[in-house]
Amino acid sequence: MLKPVVILLSFLFCHFSFADLTPVESFAKLPQFADPVISPDGKHVAALVSYKGKSLLVVKPLVRFKDPKQNKLVPISAGDALYHDYTWGNNEKLIVRLRYTEEYRKEKLTGVRMFLINKDGSDPSYFKMKRNKYGWYKLDPHVINQLQNDEKFVLASVDNNVDKYPWYSTVHKVDLSTGRKIIAERNKIGARYFWSDESGHVGAALRLKQRSRKLYSELLYKADQDARWDVLQSVDYFDPERLIPLRYSEENNNHLIVTQSNGYDEEDILLQGDKLLIYDLTQAKVLGEYVDQDRADALAAVEAVVGDATLMLESVDADKESFIVKKISDTQPPQYYHYRKSTNKVSLLARSYPQLEGVTLAQMRKVSYQARDGLTIPAFLTLPVGSEEKNLPLVVYPHGGPWAHDVWGFDNYVQFLASRGYAVLQPQFRGSTGYGFAHEAAGYKQWGLGIQDDITDGVHWLISEGIVDKNRVCIFGASFGGYAAAVGLAKTPDLYKCGISTNGVLDLKRFFSSLNRRLFNRVEDVVSNEDEDIEANSPFHNIDNIKAPLLLIGSENDSRVPVEHSRKMHEEMKKRGKSVEYVELAGGEHWRTIEAHEIKKMQAIEAFLEEHL
Repeated sequence: MLKPVVILLSFLFCHFSFADLTPVESFAKLPQFADPVISPDGKHVAALVSYKGKSLLVVKPLVRFKDPKQNKLVPISAGDALYHDYTWGNNEKLIVRLRYTEEYRKEKLTGVRMFLINKDGSDPSYFKMKRNKYGWYKLDPHVINQLQNDEKFVLASVDNNVDKYPWYSTVHKVDLSTGRKIIAERNKIGARYFWSDESGHVGAALRLKQRSRKLYSELLYKADQDARWDVLQSVDYFDPERLIPLRYSEENNNHLIVTQSNGYDEEDILLQGDKLLIYDLTQAKVLGEYVDQDRADALAAVEAVVGDATLMLESVDADKESFIVKKISDTQPPQYYHYRKSTNKVSLLARSYPQLEGVTLAQMRKVSYQARDGLTIPAFLTLPVGSEEKNLPLVVYPHGGPWAHDVWGFDNYVQFLASRGYAVLQPQFRGSTGYGFAHEAAGYKQWGLGIQDDITDGVHWLISEGIVDKNRVCIFGASFGGYAAAVGLAKTPDLYKCGISTNGVLDLKRFFSSLNRRLFNRVEDVVSNEDEDIEANSPFHNIDNIKAPLLLIGSENDSRVPVEHSRKMHEEMKKRGKSVEYVELAGGEHWRTIEAHEIKKMQAIEAFLEEHL
């Protein structure tokens, strides 16, 4: 049973000095400040800080954040669970989502629980959630609307309403003082997501319908509580015209803010250069582009102080008086600024990695190259500081997903590798999101095929440019990137001198038939490889082709890619006399959340690359 623990401490921001080579630990540390969220009244900020290798959620007065007299914070420890995210329910209460791992039918699944806690760290209590007949809580419980005009309640998706489908949910009005709930929408339409206006009316929904091997996305609307649900759009899930709701407009209860981009969130969509759109529910049509002028003004005010920079809005209070803006740079870790609209004052709030301030970091360049079929592949290229840009050792670093993308800016692993003298290539291969629908769709059903060719072609491009030494190339990735690393060794055995797979998908047959995917990932079921392409592109089934040494890193409690992938691959490679090393992270999960594990990973990677590259 998860048990939130409340503790008090004095948190001191520290600064380190370095020798010529920046220590591994400096790159491996968790951020000392991240994910700030302002309370509705703008008086407090909740954020994650790093303390003794763990992330703690803290609350502090916003206007006196850097005042040394206000060093005492209220950290909230998650015990054995890990923070998923958090938001304010009202000015006094935080709603926290904790992530944990549990086992079902010999497979590990990720669970999420929600609890309430006062801003002073007192009175933690779980939302009243119920398990379905299979023993699960709802797959993804979340707040739908904080109801800024209602101090007592929030709308939340808390429980499943159909046992068979863990993504179908009932919408509840949840009492912030007790965690008790009242049904607001029973979900008789089989919707996966709901949205509401500030009055609490649940008027928009999205459901997925699978017919044979095709998946459809349907946007639904009802004008009031007693009206029937009408389908406003029903399109193939992979149609570039598909509308993806984000939230109700604050200016008009008949308008949704939507996108046609597969970004991570609103800020990511905007940073990628895509648009937010206004969709009129009553007319069932897009009215035009949505521009948040308050956001634009806040970013402009911060830019006037910090100079030309890439900025994103992290949080804003209910009255749009206080803003927290994040400064993004490739050569400097993220910094957070506080902007007050009434005074037009901008002040530095916190640095995410103060131990790296003053360290010269490498530039991350936006580049592109041509794949063998003519498709343009965007990429990021980072070269070691002071290098001659000639005959460098290369680490190819494909991202996870594959339906994801890298972002320009500070990256712990990229900077760690560059600091050790390696060039780093991050190919945004076909299938990557954030580069338009056509680029994403070109990667469907292309695991180990077109996607891998794009990665390979990026290596050949750098070799042909003379930037990279063809005899010193390694491939490293995590999750899908770990798959790409291992399958790269199997499919192009003469290209790479070594490979590193962290939490990688290694047995493709097992992965595509796993309980986790069959229950929860209807989209990936449609875009994954055809049956006849699976074994031929599975690293585990092509071990005989591997020539180069492989470092495997697995996490014991990984619920996304079971640790058995790494264990089996290691065992089978040893049987066949292949060069393989294995590091297992006891109690580790899929994501970058445990500092001791990050240090262990980077130390293993450093030693492995030094030996083989």
